[in-house]
Amino acid sequence: MQYKMKAGSWAFFLHRLTGVMLIGYLLIHIFVLTSLYDPAAFAEEMELLSSPVFQAFEYLLFLPILFHSINGLRLVIVEWTDKGSKNHKKMVLAVYVVSAILATAMLIIFLNHEPYENSKEKIDDYTKRAVEQVKR
Repeated sequence: MQYKMKAGSWAFFLHRLTGVMLIGYLLIHIFVLTSLYDPAAFAEEMELLSSPVFQAFEYLLFLPILFHSINGLRLVIVEWTDKGSKNHKKMVLAVYVVSAILATAMLIIFLNHEPYENSKEKIDDYTKRAVEQVKR
């Protein structure tokens, strides 16, 4: 007998997977932040993070956060109301549809927005101010 994955099974699996991914990101994020011990190290790290490759990773980070949060809301509704278990398939489908719509909207925002325009100058200005504060 072979187990067939259904909509709810995929939602369960993806919720666990995105949760593990977010915990992994959180650990890496904490490690990176604790390694930034002076303004020069911070400026160097910010310059690396402002590259187009890391901008793409920012979008990819948004996807598991988006799905995990929307599916988490579905789980709260299922647990706290009677309607959730009766409309299980519709709710799972709604999670997928809303996630896809918001992911597409965010992709459009990411592609049309240049958040790191002149970032090197901004980072250099921040570094100079931080060094001046440390010297005081």
